Amino acid sequence: VFTADPYTVTQDDVNAGNITNNVTADGNKPDGSAVLQASDTYVIDATNPDVTLCNDGGITIVKAATSNASGCVSEGDQIVYTFTVNNTGEVSISDIVIMDDLLGGNITASLTLAGDTNANNILDPTETWVFTADPYTVTQDDVNAGNITNNVTADGNKPDGSAVLQASDTYVIDAKNPDVTLCNDGGINLVKTGVFNNENANNCTEIDETITYTFEVTNTGNVSIENIIITDSLLDNATPSAAIILINGDVNQNNQLDPTETWIYNATYLITQADIDATEVFNTATVTGNIVVDGSNVTSTSETTTELIKDITPPDTSNCEVLDETIECNGPDNETIATDWNNANITELENCATDECDNNFTVTSDFDFANLISTCGQGGTITVTYTLTDATGNSSTFTATLTLEDTTPPDLTICTEIVDETMECNGEDNEAIATD
Repeated sequence: VFTADPYTVTQDDVNAGNITNNVTADGNKPDGSAVLQASDTYVIDATNPDVTLCNDGGITIVKAATSNASGCVSEGDQIVYTFTVNNTGEVSISDIVIMDDLLGGNITASLTLAGDTNANNILDPTETWVFTADPYTVTQDDVNAGNITNNVTADGNKPDGSAVLQASDTYVIDAKNPDVTLCNDGGINLVKTGVFNNENANNCTEIDETITYTFEVTNTGNVSIENIIITDSLLDNATPSAAIILINGDVNQNNQLDPTETWIYNATYLITQADIDATEVFNTATVTGNIVVDGSNVTSTSETTTELIKDITPPDTSNCEVLDETIECNGPDNETIATDWNNANITELENCATDECDNNFTVTSDFDFANLISTCGQGGTITVTYTLTDATGNSSTFTATLTLEDTTPPDLTICTEIVDETMECNGEDNEAIATD
């Protein structure tokens, strides 16, 4: 019985699927002639009951990721995926194929490989291969979906050409992933501004002139927002109500406020007398929406005060011809004469005075006949101050004086007893005769 030194099995032996050993024996007979040579073949393979050659083929793949973001990843950030492939069997595996639908299907040719220590393009049992894919750019759809789910598979062939059992791995990037966290912050901001429109360019605020309101709605988060609604009690309750209209901003026309978008709305409000009296218009608007990832609500409120042009100019009486007047007095009718004069002046001022912003001014006077200053008998003077006040309280005054004057001599037409007369003089009695 011959015993040989131990033989060390090589990977080539395992990959071949068998170790076939041919042995011969020969010698010489006593006469020196050769005996017939003897030989034997011994095969070690997977079916040998004494020494069984392992030939299992197995493969695993584990996917990992890193990103270039300093925090969570959002649209435009890049993710680098790596695939760690191990040979878990005893035979080498060739023709490794990596499939990843997210990255484009069969990506084997585009991957960067590390770990093929003998550079034979065969995954040996002693090797761990690490593939690195080209960077993947995160889309807004990824963020809106709330996760980036990536399925990868690896397969290959054993030395006998049969396929190894396919290996797969699923890698999910979401808000809970500690390595690469997907952003899912939702935020919205509303900025409302108002501009008064002086339509007739008279530097006054008038009823039914307008304020143009602009609403800027911005997504301050990293997920899209849908169901955008703006409410504004001033505009909603106006008569007529003022519609809030989207002007522009929905760039991709998907009815979602994306993180890259600012939506602009406009509305036109008609000014009321109450607004003019207040000299400003204050109101509050609120925007609401829903985050597309989970439907949660976001909201923002904005207040604005629009200053109106304040009327500080009183009514103008420069074109009025209400003058001092002298009227013949008429005894018991003097008060009526004075009252009529005063009323005529009020009418004249209402017609001749003007107001730059508002012709709805009122005219009042401090007329009182008891204020007559008598100069002679029932004649005299009375000075009246007229006050013109517009709707915003600006006022101007105008003063006029009425003089009631007696310029008419006594009427002698009814004196019939007064006649010329010739009388005989009587010397010393002439003076008495003339006096009588």
